[in-house]
Amino acid sequence: MVAVVGLDNQPNQEYMIGLSYKNQPVTDKLERVMSNYVIPSIRSLDDMDQYSESINWDNLLYRIPKGLTLTAQKSLKDSAEIRDYRGLGMRLVVAKKSVKVDDKYIYSFINEILEVKPESQIIGDAPIQSASVWNNGVPSLLVDNYQPGRKSLMHRFLRDDKNIYIMSLVYTDGAVPYSHIQLRNTVEYSDFANIETLRNKVIRIQSQEKM
Repeated sequence: MVAVVGLDNQPNQEYMIGLSYKNQPVTDKLERVMSNYVIPSIRSLDDMDQYSESINWDNLLYRIPKGLTLTAQKSLKDSAEIRDYRGLGMRLVVAKKSVKVDDKYIYSFINEILEVKPESQIIGDAPIQSASVWNNGVPSLLVDNYQPGRKSLMHRFLRDDKNIYIMSLVYTDGAVPYSHIQLRNTVEYSDFANIETLRNKVIRIQSQEKM
């Protein structure tokens, strides 16, 4: 199912939303989810510049919460590089690791998730959420361990045709000047300088070895 929607404060902009159940046709249940939950939850990101700022790192453009400063940038022995941002009771680490250049966009971060182990870093009552995040036609994965009023953690996994990137944000909900939604919007936002090239690649959900 596809819906085209607009926002009151953006009269000249339209957004297209797709929703489906795997191997299922359009049903009344799908229509109810789209009309009662998905469309009403859409929010404009026009105010992002008020609480976040854009950073370029070679091919990647990402955002960090305002008030964070770069405290360290270093290369690791496994050819990875990291940038460490801190401030206002938050820490954001952006890691970059080279991968084999491929003519396909491999949407699989199994190895990276097993390495990070987000489920073991913060134990809380609220379940961990994950979501596929698309920016300009390129998919990525968000893992959100949000614990209201407590220490929380977000991971974002994304890649271009040369590198895998992992963004990790640690903060205490309620003790920082930004809401969970603002921080999630910040971590979810990204773009690539060669976005046209990436959009033309075939997206492969996982390697044949994993299927």
